[in-house]
Amino acid sequence: MAITRHLAKLLLREHRHRPITGSVLLLARPTVFLTPEQAIALVRSEGITPRKGAKIETDRYTARGRALGYISDESFLSLFSDAAVEVLDFTGYQGATIIHDLCAPMPAALLGKFDFIYNGSVLDNLFDSAAAMDNITRPLAPSGVAFHYEGARHFGWAYAEFPPEWFFDYAAINKFDDCK
Repeated sequence: MAITRHLAKLLLREHRHRPITGSVLLLARPTVFLTPEQAIALVRSEGITPRKGAKIETDRYTARGRALGYISDESFLSLFSDAAVEVLDFTGYQGATIIHDLCAPMPAALLGKFDFIYNGSVLDNLFDSAAAMDNITRPLAPSGVAFHYEGARHFGWAYAEFPPEWFFDYAAINKFDDCK
């Protein structure tokens, strides 16, 4: 799961378009492929002033992020958003705050709870991607945003690969207001 430099730019542009506030759900713990200095510079390059009081810490959960001194996912988000961040994963291995299998129905307590959900390539790791997609959207607040990144082609292994049309069709069939 990842927030690469180009995904970080897209998140910042989404934030400029429609501010990311309230509550954020990260699907699995993403590695942010930026050092704190690079992240701050990127935020500024997108015309956003880094928030005062943003917590700047390096990744303590992902081995690669820790080794390379990358900024943590929560710290990256705190540079431009005051949103409360939670992480959902199948295990607590990387500090997930919600332990849940995306192929199983979402607990009632999570329904409609999140204003922004970030999927940085989770579906390609699951056996029942269609069920997971339904379960990913159920925790969205009525006007919430789901941001999906899934590689159309992988250089490593993946259970599944998804063309953009898969997401567009899902959004159209389920009558989402806006899909890009």
